[in-house]
Amino acid sequence: MSFKDRIDFLKNLLDRVDGWLKFAEAKNGFLFTFTLASIAIGFRLTSQYEFNCFGIILYKFAFLIWIVGLIFLLAAYVPKINDIMLDVYKNRVGENNIENADLVFFKDIADMDKSSYIKAMKCELLDEGSEFTELEISFIRQIHINSRITLDKFWVFIPAYVAYLIGLGLALPSFLFFTI
Repeated sequence: MSFKDRIDFLKNLLDRVDGWLKFAEAKNGFLFTFTLASIAIGFRLTSQYEFNCFGIILYKFAFLIWIVGLIFLLAAYVPKINDIMLDVYKNRVGENNIENADLVFFKDIADMDKSSYIKAMKCELLDEGSEFTELEISFIRQIHINSRITLDKFWVFIPAYVAYLIGLGLALPSFLFFTI
């Protein structure tokens, strides 16, 4: 593969990973907004109507669970781009499974450590005895870092979504216990 073809391939791969990253951020942002709206609606309803003790307790539990979900979502917006923070991931693919890893899928990229990913890309893109240029290494590092950030944002969404659903499951029945 020629230098220009490799650069085009790496640019396209970075664009794909960035697309997944934007999707993960949008999804987390939507859930954050939806959770805040649910809390606001709940506060408005609890201030307009009188609830009995059981309804208030249910809503307070729902509120606490929603706050936990919001904390998870806010944690996803804390940038974790330096190598110290990324050591959390370690090498989850394993040396034996690197040849089976999909080098263009962000989860498989994120599951490898940086040196394993560079090594795997070298085997895939370069002729034997060739080396990557600094520009190519920079693209590969950026792809690797963005893949890890994307995976982190996807993993944070799951507990936040579960917290939202549990909170909703508690909040909705609490509105059965109000008195007009």
